[in-house]
Amino acid sequence: GLAAADIVVTEYETITCATPAAVASGPADVVVTTMYGSATLVDAFVYEIEDAPPPDDTVFPLSVHSSGRYLVQANGVPFLIHGDTPWSIAVQLTESQIDDYLDDREYKGFNTILFNAIEAYFSSQTPAYRNANGDDPFGTMSPVDFTDPDEDYWSHVDYIVDGANKRGILCIINPAYLGYNGGQEGWHSAVSNTSDADLEDYGEFLAQRYTQGNIIWCMGGDYRSEEHTSE
Repeated sequence: GLAAADIVVTEYETITCATPAAVASGPADVVVTTMYGSATLVDAFVYEIEDAPPPDDTVFPLSVHSSGRYLVQANGVPFLIHGDTPWSIAVQLTESQIDDYLDDREYKGFNTILFNAIEAYFSSQTPAYRNANGDDPFGTMSPVDFTDPDEDYWSHVDYIVDGANKRGILCIINPAYLGYNGGQEGWHSAVSNTSDADLEDYGEFLAQRYTQGNIIWCMGGDYRSEEHTSE
C-alpha cells in the first residue's frame, strides 16, 4: 500500500532522496531507472526508509549577526521581523482572548508582537493600568512603587510571553512607556519621581523573571527627556 518513489540516476553515486509524505518508515517498493550513455536499465528492489532527523527550527534566543546588521535565530537563520502592535494586550485581554489573538497572528505569519508590560492610558479598563482580571501591576499605584510587583498581574504577562514563545513569536516589550511628549499617555511622571535604585530593582525583577529568550526590551517611547538620567 506504499507509494513508489522513482529515482533517475545520471552517474554512479550514492543516492539520497526524499520520499512522499505518505510513506512511513519501513520497507518500500522502489523503481530505479539508471541511464548510462544511450542505455537505460530499469531495476526494482525493496529498500528501507529511515526517518531523517528533524530540521533544526529553533528560533530563540535571537542574537545579533556578526555584521551587526540584522538578527539571527538560534539555528543561524536570519530573523526578519513581521510584527503586530497589540500595545494594551497585557490589560485588555483575558487568557482565552490572548490565545485566540496569538493563534490568529501565528496563522497569518506574524513572528513579533510589540506591547506595554504596564499600560498607563490606552485601555478600556478602569483604571487603565488594571488588567482584565482586576489585577494592578504593583501593590501601590499612587505613587507607583516599582519595587512591589503584584504576582497575579505579572503571571498574566507571563502567559503572553510563554504563549508567544510556544508559537515562535518574539515579544518586544516596553517596561514603562514614557508617552507622547512625556504626557498622561505614559509613565514619564512616575519614572521621573522614582529613584534610580528603585528603577534598577524593577529592571532586575524583569530580567530575572523573563528568561524565555523571546524578548527584546524597548526603552522610552515617543519621548526623550535629557534632564532625567534615571530614565
